[in-house]
Amino acid sequence: MDILYALAGFAVLGIFLYVKFKEGSRSAAALPELEPLRRLADRIAGGGEALDEEELGTVTSTMNGLYEAYSYIHGDESNTAWPDEDRATYYVAAVQACATGAPDHSGWPFRSDIRQGLRKPLAARAGLGLDPWWSLAMIQPALLDGDLDTACRAYEELERERPDLAELARRWAIVGARSYPEDNDVGATEAFFARIGASMSNGPHPPEPDTVDPALRWALCCALFPAYHRDPRHGLAAAEAEAVARQGLARFWNITDADSAAERLAWLFESGHQAQLERLLLLARTGDEPPRFKALLADCPEGGPGILAWDLCRAVATARSCVAAGFISEEEGRTCLLAAAATLRETFASWEDLAQSYRLGDRFFALIDEGEPVHGPLVDWLLESPESPWRTVSFQIDPALLEAEA
Repeated sequence: MDILYALAGFAVLGIFLYVKFKEGSRSAAALPELEPLRRLADRIAGGGEALDEEELGTVTSTMNGLYEAYSYIHGDESNTAWPDEDRATYYVAAVQACATGAPDHSGWPFRSDIRQGLRKPLAARAGLGLDPWWSLAMIQPALLDGDLDTACRAYEELERERPDLAELARRWAIVGARSYPEDNDVGATEAFFARIGASMSNGPHPPEPDTVDPALRWALCCALFPAYHRDPRHGLAAAEAEAVARQGLARFWNITDADSAAERLAWLFESGHQAQLERLLLLARTGDEPPRFKALLADCPEGGPGILAWDLCRAVATARSCVAAGFISEEEGRTCLLAAAATLRETFASWEDLAQSYRLGDRFFALIDEGEPVHGPLVDWLLESPESPWRTVSFQIDPALLEAEA
């Protein structure tokens, strides 16, 4: 009996020490202060001054610190494995980071796996009416669960209290359904818009009246990324703040100044992934190509355009971001866009032909990166949507218009 009492005592002591250890772990993990992130998100959502590079660094360091703290506390780097309360807190912070425009956090509301199963924990906090950001964060998880009532109640609260966040909710829902349909419930999103009496349109494209000249407008039609729901192409420069453009270019293109911008743009024009594809086509003659490329190479006959559209359309998009970042001038950006456009017109016969080459490039890059093609929905929208600029801007542009702008 004494042994049993002793064992029970050890068990109680073990539980006590474990609880104290977890409390100490949470303290040692040093959860970052989240209020600065919220203030920055409020400013941007309300149409305030764009973030500078230091403020954008605050967004990044806050999210990194929160992730590292929760990973340490729970002994798991997967945010989907954390307890509901911490998952919800992390997701709301991620939603605020997305609202600031931070490139590393631009997809949380419409692509992240953490949204799954968050409706109830978010609703518990949002229902207290203490923080509209929790109501905003709840809408996408509710739509994923097909819970229109919860999504609509949250949206109606935002319309009353925070119209700026209601606008964000609409924009993000459109981006999710149109650009990432495989990650979202498109039917629930369409029903949501019907219920709130809002349109999923953000057109027409180009705008009416169009202040961009015909030659540049044609070139802008070759910027397939990002989706028009995020950047309506109202001008030459990408629709992003300077600091955001700089962080995105550094993160995804290793572009940090004028010299590296010129170098990367030259690579897209002169070699790009097209050169890598051509080397693989040579290997395919002797059957020496890597097995994972066989199916793709079968769709890329030698002498054809290959994935030229993939390189040049990305050159257009990247040049626009370089203009926004201040790494190249508007004149330099225009020269780059028109040069890419001229080559694309000489190489392809239609938007459909250009789209096929771009899709092949998307597949090729996915094979290199050992991921999945992600630009398919963007191409589908451009080919099929009544709002697509490809429906109104003819591929066969009048040469007189080009000469007038030369």
